[in-house]
Amino acid sequence: MSDEQEIRAVIEGIGETFSGLDVDAWLSHFNPEHTFVYRGTVLVARSLADTKAAFVPEIERLRAAGFRHSALDLCNVKLLEPKLAMAATRWRRLGRNDELLEKLGITYTLIKTPSGWKVVVVVAHDDAVVLIE
Repeated sequence: MSDEQEIRAVIEGIGETFSGLDVDAWLSHFNPEHTFVYRGTVLVARSLADTKAAFVPEIERLRAAGFRHSALDLCNVKLLEPKLAMAATRWRRLGRNDELLEKLGITYTLIKTPSGWKVVVVVAHDDAVVLIE
């Protein structure tokens, strides 16, 4: 499997685990130290536990809104170096009857570790913005 295919698999895994609102499984795709820029907030996490604690309110917000799953509409991958890559994505968050709850763009920066590609930076933004064509 090529690096690009491996990265796409990581992004798809992020969507699958987030859809199940399984925070621990979702966080398995992240490097222990990572940064989130999301809804005007910057979270510099020193551990996966930091992110888990910070995302509990977001998970509860989605549950209350009837969130059922995420759909990946776009995933453009760019290798920057042999162990550094970015993935520009476009997601839809869907409710119980597949009604659209929200759309968002997320650009991920990933590094290749001994255990595979891991996310180190997440930047959420308007879904119309695609940082990597």
